[in-house]
Amino acid sequence: MISQADVRVCLIALLLGVAGCAGPSSVTPPPPPLRIGEFAPNPCDVDQARFAVGLSYSDALARELRSRSGVETLRVLRPDDVVTLTYGTHRLTVHLDGSGRVQQLACG
Repeated sequence: MISQADVRVCLIALLLGVAGCAGPSSVTPPPPPLRIGEFAPNPCDVDQARFAVGLSYSDALARELRSRSGVETLRVLRPDDVVTLTYGTHRLTVHLDGSGRVQQLACG
């Protein structure tokens, strides 16, 4: 017959064995919350892209804009385009005039 002491010893050994299998957590802790007046880092550097104002938009210019501004994505807007109000720090918005020349640049 199995005694209660034997059952307890087996349960403790089982729990210790399972706990030993759990490896270290690979979850990265979240960044600390921003304080009042602080802003999240913005990878978009619109000043480095201002060279393009007045130039005709092209694929080559798009690559140069992404490279210089540090963004992943361009949003190209032509006159009368519908625009969403979403803001993304990873994006440079390029406003073109009716002839396809860069008129204005903005992050977001």
